[in-house]
Amino acid sequence: MNLIEKIITNLLGAHTFDFYIVYFLFVVIGVFLSLSVAVLFRNKNSVNTPYKFSSKFLWKDNKHRVIASVLTVFLSVRFAPELYKGEATYFTGFLLGGCLDQAIYWLGQIQRRGRERFKPDDR
Repeated sequence: MNLIEKIITNLLGAHTFDFYIVYFLFVVIGVFLSLSVAVLFRNKNSVNTPYKFSSKFLWKDNKHRVIASVLTVFLSVRFAPELYKGEATYFTGFLLGGCLDQAIYWLGQIQRRGRERFKPDDR
């Protein structure tokens, strides 16, 4: 086994590369279902939101959230055998995609509200 193969094996842990590809397809489905729920309840009267649905705006507005969700899921799957005795399945990928996306969203909201609340006075 050469160095690159060893590095890839250590990065992926107990799972194969094809498992991760299919797993992340389910993660992305979970993330986009989570985002679609957010789209349904968006404030159409906000100046920051287009009145009609725009997939370009959806991606631009949420790309960091999607990337953070996918990376968090990768770390969760990679370190799952070390953290708990559960096994990663495609269903858990779907659930993690949606749930972690919502958790990341709410953490961002808490951070944004904290910044707004504790703004230094403009003097």
